[in-house]
Amino acid sequence: MTIEASIYYEEDGMSLRWHSISVGALDPQKLGRWWADALVWEVLSESEDGVVLVPPGTLELAVRNLTRKLPPRIEFFRAPNAAGVGVALAIEFSPQDPQDFDAEVGRIVELGATVVKTGEGDEAAWAELSDPEGNRFSIIGA
Repeated sequence: MTIEASIYYEEDGMSLRWHSISVGALDPQKLGRWWADALVWEVLSESEDGVVLVPPGTLELAVRNLTRKLPPRIEFFRAPNAAGVGVALAIEFSPQDPQDFDAEVGRIVELGATVVKTGEGDEAAWAELSDPEGNRFSIIGA
């Protein structure tokens, strides 16, 4: 699988680039692997205290030590008090093909997510779900 050029970040003077989203978890290995399955992403690294996920096809960049060219990643770290702690962060996903909305929600639920609520907006259907540790995220139909 190849990576779209749009996810590469060229250095053009001083600027910020998106590095990662960090998620505190009671069991970062289990939750990280769950999200890897849900997103169909790859495990970049895993230790006792955390897991780092990257989009498919980016492990080769890491092996070639091109870490500054890696796309944003998701990091799961051990946080013993993570349960029940709300975070002001909304993570939203959409299927590659909007027609696959129901199938993708079903696939994620089969992996162990829980549907919190669903709705129909002006432009698209949406579903709010929670992962196995209760972290909320949404799937938007378009």
